[in-house]
Amino acid sequence: DAALTEENSPSQDPPFTVDASAPEATAILERHAATLDLLRRAIDRPGCRFERDWSRPSFDMLLEEAQSMRKAARLLALAARRAAADGDGAGALADIVRIHRLGLQAASEPFLVSCLVGQAIDRLALEALADTLPRLDEADLRLLDEEPVRDFLATSITCQRAFLGDEAVVLATLGDLADGSRRTSTMALLGAWHQSSKSPQAYPLDRLFSLLYRCFILPADIAGYRHIMRRYQDVVGSTLFAKPDPHPAVVKQATAIEDELESRGGFVSLLLAPSLSGAIAAQMRGKTLHDVAGVLVAATRARLAGESLAASPVPAALAALPRDPFTADKPLFAKRSDDGWVVYSVGPDGEDDGGPAARGADAENGSDDVGLRMPVR
Repeated sequence: DAALTEENSPSQDPPFTVDASAPEATAILERHAATLDLLRRAIDRPGCRFERDWSRPSFDMLLEEAQSMRKAARLLALAARRAAADGDGAGALADIVRIHRLGLQAASEPFLVSCLVGQAIDRLALEALADTLPRLDEADLRLLDEEPVRDFLATSITCQRAFLGDEAVVLATLGDLADGSRRTSTMALLGAWHQSSKSPQAYPLDRLFSLLYRCFILPADIAGYRHIMRRYQDVVGSTLFAKPDPHPAVVKQATAIEDELESRGGFVSLLLAPSLSGAIAAQMRGKTLHDVAGVLVAATRARLAGESLAASPVPAALAALPRDPFTADKPLFAKRSDDGWVVYSVGPDGEDDGGPAARGADAENGSDDVGLRMPVR
């Protein structure tokens, strides 16, 4: 099961390179058949929630179940690829939609880490879709028009609620410092952060320092943090408009916010406030991948209807490629690759690097292009 449980970070999955037809994959799916049945029945329910004490948000609420969700998503991705290889297009697409719903569930918790985990799971669903589409036949054409698949393509994961949740956690922590009644002192918090320790230590003059901080520095710290977070929320909100701000403008705004945070942030809020530019870029990458998947589904729909895609993956029914979110007004790219077609965006750097690296291969010359590859069979 090593390919299913490999972990790089809470929000980044390793490339899925397992051969779904290999005997080892068969053994894994047989061994986890009961788990898959339970996952499918659970995800098909209208919703679920975990018990939280939202009256006292804190960093302790970062979710233990996030890792389990990632492993469940990888198991479903293997099952979807196996179903597609066996000619079960309906089963494959159903599991892919379930992976997406699992990503939405992970991202529904209002924490930035949860949002990033949800986006990583959602990417697994999109990559599984790109691998499955070439295996569909004419009898599967109707499946692409069903509501679950349409909803999947139209729904990318956003971080707006996560920004609000992270702000609530930091403000609650600053509130604990302000009331002085809990075992949260300024120097203990700083010391624990510096040493990456979960056990704050006692410091000489701690009570005096905390008193001075609460009286003279904390009010400005709180005001500055709230101001910075409001600006971040305005920026992330601008990416959700019907005509969102282009990525260069978003980067410029986020950089200005980070510069302001460095210059005016208090020394506690500066530690607690995350750099959110990366989260905004991750949200835009997710939206881009959904746009790319829409192109691949349109191409597959045309292929199943008898249209030749030998020269281009862009079908006649698609007037033009969607706009690349990482540019001001340019469309996505669609090119022939060694094993099929690749549809992609230029990515955060705004430069065409020739497309994203093949899954499991090293990035070519630092390519940050964002897209999906669809094999041609």
